[in-house]
Amino acid sequence: PKSLLPQWYKNLTLVYPDYSVGVLSLEFYEGRGGEQKTRNLSLEDMTRRLRNFQAGEYDVGLIHYDALPRTTVDPSSLEPLVENTPSIQKAAAKRVEYLQKKQERERKKAPKDRQQLTEREEAIAEGKLEEWLAEAIEPAHDPVPGITWDDLGVDLLVVDEAQNYKNLHMPAASRELGVPKYMGNAGKGSKRAWDLFVRADVVRRRHNGAIVLLSATPAKNSPLEFYSLYDLIDPGIWQQRGIYN
Repeated sequence: PKSLLPQWYKNLTLVYPDYSVGVLSLEFYEGRGGEQKTRNLSLEDMTRRLRNFQAGEYDVGLIHYDALPRTTVDPSSLEPLVENTPSIQKAAAKRVEYLQKKQERERKKAPKDRQQLTEREEAIAEGKLEEWLAEAIEPAHDPVPGITWDDLGVDLLVVDEAQNYKNLHMPAASRELGVPKYMGNAGKGSKRAWDLFVRADVVRRRHNGAIVLLSATPAKNSPLEFYSLYDLIDPGIWQQRGIYN
């Protein structure tokens, strides 16, 4: 979290004085009362620091939640992730079904009244689920240009207050007998959780790295929250035990 990043910086530099610790998304400054404050880096400065991290100038890089999606993911990383992750296939199925029905409705209208699907929506309707995933993680703000998350070579990803990413998978509202109360509310997973899920996969698969999640309250509302958090660490944990969704 943004509020804890200064403390992480202080602790890391104290415990590991020989490490070069880079703050990749914030800058520190002194407030009027002498207290330390933070503000977001400009896109130009964030790009420069990410390039420094990529070049090996930092042993550890710190980035806050809202800045993570500005590091785009190489599209070539999405297709194998979709192919090997049944939970993604299930999560995308509703979107595919919705767009296919929308296509059918529009075909029945007069040409002048038809609402065309976007190019990406047409690809999703055709079953290209990597496009659904790209849609799910599309950055809300200007992405860092010229460098992707894949390029950074992250081999250990540590996430503090990881319970903020627990809403990856949500119960389906279409269950025959409804959603049991202990499963929590139906809906779709949060964009924040999907953003981390895709980047965690890059760390594991491309760089043979590890994911560490830190939380004092990993799940409060539903066993699906545990399922989601373990899915972030490694989807294979469940598949090895015969649990696919």
